[in-house]
Amino acid sequence: MSLMDDYFAALLAEPSPPEPAKSEPKVQVRAEEKAPAKPFAERPAPASEDKATLNKLLAQVRAAQEELAAPKIEAKVAEPPAKAPPAPVAAPVKPQVESPVDVPVAMEQKGAEPPPPEAPVDAVVREGDFQVLLFDVAGLELAVPLDKLGGIHQIGEVSPLFGKPDWFKGLMLHRDQKMRVVDTARWVMPDKTKNQENAENYRYLVMLGDSPWGLACYSLVRTERIDSSSVRWRQGGSKRPWLAGMVKERMCALLDVDALLGMLDKGLGGLDLEENKGKA
Repeated sequence: MSLMDDYFAALLAEPSPPEPAKSEPKVQVRAEEKAPAKPFAERPAPASEDKATLNKLLAQVRAAQEELAAPKIEAKVAEPPAKAPPAPVAAPVKPQVESPVDVPVAMEQKGAEPPPPEAPVDAVVREGDFQVLLFDVAGLELAVPLDKLGGIHQIGEVSPLFGKPDWFKGLMLHRDQKMRVVDTARWVMPDKTKNQENAENYRYLVMLGDSPWGLACYSLVRTERIDSSSVRWRQGGSKRPWLAGMVKERMCALLDVDALLGMLDKGLGGLDLEENKGKA
């Protein structure tokens, strides 16, 4: 398990009591000296391998999304022929009797257990299995559900905007559509990538739903079907609502796209809610 996996696994460990620290020695990773990063516009055109990888992933995504969108055909049960209504019969007149007072069921049954508490409003749990797109950002593997995926594009020229957070790289034009490019590494883990330049490593843009927001990523891994039971879901009241849960076997972060978009629209970074609560 890499240091990045350890870091992200700690994000979900908040509701649980802290575990004793392991005795393994810490490995200090020394950042390699890099040449000054080039802007997006000066990067060479994507190689043919990138296009082949993108086309392959897009084909898998389209097939999975068509499967999700396919209507379910239900067999209709033939209705019996309508019968003629019977002749009306005069109802006998009944004397008026005062109805007894209704007694709640909870009062009648002594010792009955109270109903279970309702799940937290912000708890996000999917039922059964579902498909996700896996992608890599600075050694951290993220997963976005395919029903929340808006598309995948190769990173092109990005125009920066002044007065924006450092995780907002700028706008990328694609067929007259202005896409908002997020430096995903700085958004998710700003404390780990504060002094690193990730621009030249980003190759793809993963779009979120029908919004103009896209997460820049290093590489596309694959599409995969996962079961709900294999996910450690987020608990209620989390300070990281964008994190739906962690896929246990892969140590992969599952994104809550709706919560993530809400934070992006407000100009919030991945840890801003945690910092604000710490100051309160």
